[in-house]
Amino acid sequence: MGVWKVTVATIHLQYVYAEMLYELQQNKLTVVLQPQHDPTNVGACVRLAIAHNCAWYRKLCADFEANRSRKYNNFKTKVKRKDVECILKRLIAGKSCSSIYARWIIECAYATACFNEKRMCQEVYRYSNDVPF
Repeated sequence: MGVWKVTVATIHLQYVYAEMLYELQQNKLTVVLQPQHDPTNVGACVRLAIAHNCAWYRKLCADFEANRSRKYNNFKTKVKRKDVECILKRLIAGKSCSSIYARWIIECAYATACFNEKRMCQEVYRYSNDVPF
């Protein structure tokens, strides 16, 4: 992780945590069963995802994959949504968190904050050059 420089990004981490919590609560994997088109399997259904988890949560789940071997190739995770929500609420409140996922979440939030700060600076610079003074 290295030494963090105190910038606008570190000051606004609580806002990024709040955005991550909102995104997590609004986006949830939703699967429906759709009848299969194959005429040999009459009545069979296939699973169809109609909504997905947010991108950062999918990366978190992929990084903390469960060790158990399973029948299917889809990755299974040991990350629980409730735990991540609790971590984000503690971070928003400014409390420390000793969860194994906390460091990953903090690094993700910091990277997001730095990216947003850089993008904002580029936008300000671009618009400041367009203003005829």
